Amino acid sequence: MSGLRLTDVRHTYGVAPVLKNVSLDVAPGALVTLVGPSGCGKTTLLRIAAGLEPLQAGSVSIDGVAVSDATTGLHVPPERRNVGLMFQDYALFPHLTVRDNVLFGVPRGATDRRAWLESSMARMGLTPLAANYPHRLSGGEQQRVALLRAIAPGPKVLLLDEPFSGLDVTLRTHVREETLDLLKETGIATLMVTHDPEEAMFMADRILVMNNGAVIQAGSPVDIYFRPASAFVAAFFGPVNRLHGVVRAGRVETLVGTVAAPNFRDGAAVEVLLRPEGLKLTVVPNDAPAPDPRPHLRVAWARSLGRSSLVRLDIPGGRDPAFLQARVFGSFLPEAGTAVTVEVDDTRAFVFAAGAPGN
Repeated sequence: MSGLRLTDVRHTYGVAPVLKNVSLDVAPGALVTLVGPSGCGKTTLLRIAAGLEPLQAGSVSIDGVAVSDATTGLHVPPERRNVGLMFQDYALFPHLTVRDNVLFGVPRGATDRRAWLESSMARMGLTPLAANYPHRLSGGEQQRVALLRAIAPGPKVLLLDEPFSGLDVTLRTHVREETLDLLKETGIATLMVTHDPEEAMFMADRILVMNNGAVIQAGSPVDIYFRPASAFVAAFFGPVNRLHGVVRAGRVETLVGTVAAPNFRDGAAVEVLLRPEGLKLTVVPNDAPAPDPRPHLRVAWARSLGRSSLVRLDIPGGRDPAFLQARVFGSFLPEAGTAVTVEVDDTRAFVFAAGAPGN
């Protein structure tokens, strides 16, 4: 397979394992993201792919050609791997202008390549800044320059380490849209490290979730979000409410209703994770003609988040958990003490064996 391939990569620092038999493929034109908590091995894996970290076990190939092999001792240096690198500090050359930074590493005779880069600079709003030096640029402008510089030589593989982490929220959204458009146009195999699950969902064709040096789930953004393989993955991709119960006839009863649990035997103790947006709330009118059989809880507080409202629901009787959180689209701001009925969206509810590894 052309693009980038890492096979059975293992790595330790001292005696501590950092990577445990990690394998991955990134096809030309695809963007794969590595996500996971700090210290899980994401950046180490990126550095091994780049040749910045010596390979201890496994192999690395680019465009079908081996560049690292621990068995034979092969190690092609970074500058000969045809890899573009962009790290979170951007590392622009302070003594070079924007144009010279972008064109660094592009042969003077590569007229077609230089013409494409000039066009890309114009598209990304950098042409008016071409004669400026990096210290005069904003964070977003520096990010664009660093990206184009990494792409400029026409690499087979692009490696991005937290490329948007230094940008504010509004700018980050705009810049990553620009970046995604550019990367899809170039057709480069791209491997990106991020700690931001939403960013991974937006950017990636495929997501690899890492924890403790291993890939614990790989799949499309939709697979990862709606079909998490463990409680860890479910919670990493957004806040969850955690409840416990016992499976009866393929379902588990919770204080907010029953949830499907088709793959568990009767009597199995399970943990139920409910995404806040998976709880539907309805205010119980004071003059309701008959009791509503659906579960009732009372509102502790409600806060507007603009596009949605965050509602905290108290659970009486000293139970665990002591409260639930619901996220409701639009403006839903009942007063504290208001009684609400609660319904569960099964597509936002995940059931795992209680005490299972990774939970």
